[in-house]
Amino acid sequence: MRLFYLLSVLCATGFGLKILVVNPTLGSSHVQFVSSIADTLAEAGHEVHMIVNTIDSRITKYGAKKIAKLVVIPALEENVNNNNQFVKNPFKPSNMLSFAHMNNMTKSIVQACNDIVHYYDELLKPLENEHYDIGITQLLAVYPVMILHMLKVKTTVLASANPLAPYISQTFGIPAPPSYTANPFGDVAQLNAADFSYMDRVGNFFRDIIYYTLIPMLMGRQREILATIDPTIPVTYHDLMKDVSLILVNTPPMLEFATPISHRVINIGGIAMKRDNKINPDVLEIIDKAKKGVIVVSFGTLASTQNLDEKLITSFLSAFAQFPDYEFLFKFDASDEAKQYEKLYPNVHLLKWLQQSAILGHKKTKVFVSHMGLNSFMEASTHGVPFVSIPLFSDQFYNTALAKSRGTAVYIDKMNITKSALVEALQEVLTNTSYTANARILSRQLEKFPENGTAKMIRMIEYVGEFGRLPNWDLKGIELNWFVHASYDVIVPLILVTILVFWIIYRLLKYIICYCCRKRSVKTKKE
Repeated sequence: MRLFYLLSVLCATGFGLKILVVNPTLGSSHVQFVSSIADTLAEAGHEVHMIVNTIDSRITKYGAKKIAKLVVIPALEENVNNNNQFVKNPFKPSNMLSFAHMNNMTKSIVQACNDIVHYYDELLKPLENEHYDIGITQLLAVYPVMILHMLKVKTTVLASANPLAPYISQTFGIPAPPSYTANPFGDVAQLNAADFSYMDRVGNFFRDIIYYTLIPMLMGRQREILATIDPTIPVTYHDLMKDVSLILVNTPPMLEFATPISHRVINIGGIAMKRDNKINPDVLEIIDKAKKGVIVVSFGTLASTQNLDEKLITSFLSAFAQFPDYEFLFKFDASDEAKQYEKLYPNVHLLKWLQQSAILGHKKTKVFVSHMGLNSFMEASTHGVPFVSIPLFSDQFYNTALAKSRGTAVYIDKMNITKSALVEALQEVLTNTSYTANARILSRQLEKFPENGTAKMIRMIEYVGEFGRLPNWDLKGIELNWFVHASYDVIVPLILVTILVFWIIYRLLKYIICYCCRKRSVKTKKE
């Protein structure tokens, strides 16, 4: 695959684009994904500049090493997003649509917009003269797209570090019916994404209504702030998205549920995956001494284990101790406590950092106990490693549903993490060979997929850089209101006409019957 990618770069069209990437720090994996896109395009011979809008102040390494210019917009004060419930204690109940989360998200976005206004003249205004051909950003909020508009970028490309969400699909007029289209941000409700029940579909229906209502509302507040600099920012969400040419989605086709797409959707899953297979000698020593194999345990960069209570930690460690022939590599943040625990549980190794992809690729790795973040899901699937899945929030439940549908995962509810539940799940994956067999099949399917997403992304970016956004790719549905889009303008009249026809038939039959009855009655009286 790497050779194919390099050949595609050598065969590029030969003209260099000037590209601007807007990369808000809304989670380490999101930042790394967008930075990987920036570096890949820079390697392909294009001049890439990147704006980093500071939201999560803990993220200080942005990952982009090949870009020509970096502009960092500091936060005027600590963003409220740093204190959301998912960061404080990810093992507590979560709801992406709860009032508390939505209120927190709104405040976070408002803070980010105020930061941009404050630093615009100093840091961003000079970029207006760069005449960028293409702008790339995520759509976790609308204001990054507004920044591209303010800087007069010719063509916009969206990037999604998560699976394609229905509200993004609708941006392109792509049908996303809640009857069978899962919403990656639907939390625990998406665990049945492979086969929705009636109540699941009811939930999807109302969840979509909430999203489609909230996005324009949030856009209005963001525009209100940024319009103090540029009053020409489009007023409606639809008008703001008119210049969008492509959307780059961080999933390979083999790790997606079947769903409607369009030519504008480019799957580039794995672009941020680390290719380094070298493992630190001290970790390799642990792996080598494992009698039956290694089990990797990680809950990602956003979820800190520092906030776990003693009971939960003990549940994990005591469960792992039941498998003395396996060595457990546990990404664990609290180093002082780690030494204490390692003395009590000799087959458990608590490490501040894991070379996750390299360790998952080692032949002795048997199981991955994971939160099922998308990058973790892709890495383990690429290496053919099955899961014990403990999703915490957001698209992790959706990814779990995907893994279960492929037969590569056992699910544990994060609200029911006990020693017995963990032992049972690990025992199932270790003894039931179907999980490993299915994981290896999926690994081969990913490896042999006949299209390279990275190479296609480069070609398509260059294509729209030369020819613009290609309006002939617009689906007609983008211009239709919901009533016409769902064919209610056809269905309702047909129903009314049908009712009218039956009513007329009913009246005619009634008239005929009454007429015949009256005639018979008159005849009887005469006789």
